[in-house]
Amino acid sequence: MPRIYGLMIVKNEADIVGQCLGNALGHCDKIIVMDNMSSDGTWETVLDLAASHPGRIIAHCRIDRPFHDSLRAIGYNAFNRELSNNDWWLRLDADEFLNEPPGPVIAVAADEAADFVRANQMEFALTDHDIALIEQGRDARTQPIEQRRRHYRVTWREFRLFRNDPAVAWDIAMSPQFPQTLSKARICSRAIFNRHYAHRDIEQLKSRIAVRRGSGSFTHVTGQDWRAYTHKAKSHHVWSPNAAVQFRPLTDFWIPRIRLELAQRLGLAAKPA
Repeated sequence: MPRIYGLMIVKNEADIVGQCLGNALGHCDKIIVMDNMSSDGTWETVLDLAASHPGRIIAHCRIDRPFHDSLRAIGYNAFNRELSNNDWWLRLDADEFLNEPPGPVIAVAADEAADFVRANQMEFALTDHDIALIEQGRDARTQPIEQRRRHYRVTWREFRLFRNDPAVAWDIAMSPQFPQTLSKARICSRAIFNRHYAHRDIEQLKSRIAVRRGSGSFTHVTGQDWRAYTHKAKSHHVWSPNAAVQFRPLTDFWIPRIRLELAQRLGLAAKPA
């Protein structure tokens, strides 16, 4: 069976990083974690989990420079020679959880000689329903995130799994986002669903805005008012672990994206948060 290594950069995700790594252990043979100078206890949590799971969670290093996708090359180049051309990397964010085992889609990708597998991003929102629970004192970070935030829409997709190349180091001057030996012409015909909990509670959302606003890597984060990033619960689907993901590609993804692209080109809309 192909092996999977997780590749994660974290920054100030103490409220969720432990849950994320616990979920990822169910999919990954090894998880390489790099910390972008967290100040909220994230790195200490990673160190504790690495000690509890030796050889599987690797607290690789701390990086004191502005975030960019190319920082992942540090972890990739340190470990890609442990894997073969048949093995895969899962690009992990600390607020994401695969909604399904990756094995079946990797088998399809292998049959198709694909280099990439896309993820349909299930974007979980902080809704008016959630805010009411928080204000009533009925929401706590000690609860699993899938119990706290349940309203989602599939509104984005991006590469999440990519093939390993043990013979070549990732040269960020040639390709900043993914190793340069991979081809975006070779994309698996099947995608995987990925749960993304970017906005989890009021304090976390305020902190996220403060960290990302003004960063060259997050130009879509512009406003300071956290309420501008919240949504109505009735406009979203309700997640359940036993229910099929609600996703209609034409109406949920393509038509809204085309409208947004047109509006942005005409200067009538900002990029999505």
